[in-house]
This record gives sequence, C-alpha cells and structure tokens, in this order.
Amino acid sequence: MTPAEFILTQAAREAAITDAVTNRFSDYAIRLLHMSMGVCTEGGELLDMVKKHLFYGKLIDKVNAIEEMGDVLFYLAGMCRLLDITFEEVMAINDAKLELRYGPAFSESRAINRNLVAERALLQGDCETPADMDDDECDDPTDVWEAV
Repeated sequence: MTPAEFILTQAAREAAITDAVTNRFSDYAIRLLHMSMGVCTEGGELLDMVKKHLFYGKLIDKVNAIEEMGDVLFYLAGMCRLLDITFEEVMAINDAKLELRYGPAFSESRAINRNLVAERALLQGDCETPADMDDDECDDPTDVWEAV
C-alpha cells in the first residue's frame, strides 16, 4: 500500500466513524461536547503560554492571553446556555464553596483535607451557606444531575 492509498483508506475510516457519532448523538450532545472540548483546548493554549513563560523565559503576550481567555469564556458561556446555568450562579456557588473550603484565607492543609460531603451538600443546595453546614438538614448528598 502506498502512503497515498493509506491516507485515503484512513480518511474513509474516519468518515465512517464521524457518521456513526453524528447519527448516535443529538444536536444538543454534539454542541455540549464542542463547548467542553473548546474549554479544554483554549485552556491548553493558556497553559502552554504559561509553560513557555516559566520554563523557557518567553514573555507573556498580553494581547494573546486576553484572546485565549476570551475564547475560554466563549465556550463556558456556550456551556452555560446549553445547561441553562448563568455565570452569576456559577460565580456565587463557587464563592460559597471556596468560603466553606478555606474560610477567610487559603490554606494548603485545607486544600488537601477537603470535606467533599459538605461541599457537595452546599453545591447541590442542601445548605445555602457554609454556616448552615452545622444544621441537621445538611445530609450526606446523593443526588446527581440527570443524564443529558
């Protein structure tokens, strides 16, 4: 088999796989996957920029950093829209989680020794604030998001 024949054979196989995937998943699932992949790929570009800065001494191009961060936000906004979640919800819940985890200041010990049960209860709304964690109503969370 020549290299050209190999490439054509592989292209035909890839096309068949792509057809199978697009026929198996809904438009919603494909868009959700696209947004998730976008967050990861753009985040990877930011990570590569930091790697080159820290390990190779390359200056950070702030214009490019802003572009990549904007791309991450674009994909996160798409995920929020698909999941019917607002940025405000994400920020408020994350702020409450970090308050529960660290209190007023970051601690390496608290970062390592996290109370995942309490965090999950807070995240799923069993408890509205970290102060509520002492209430008996903040049970061990077992709810999970329904499959999409």
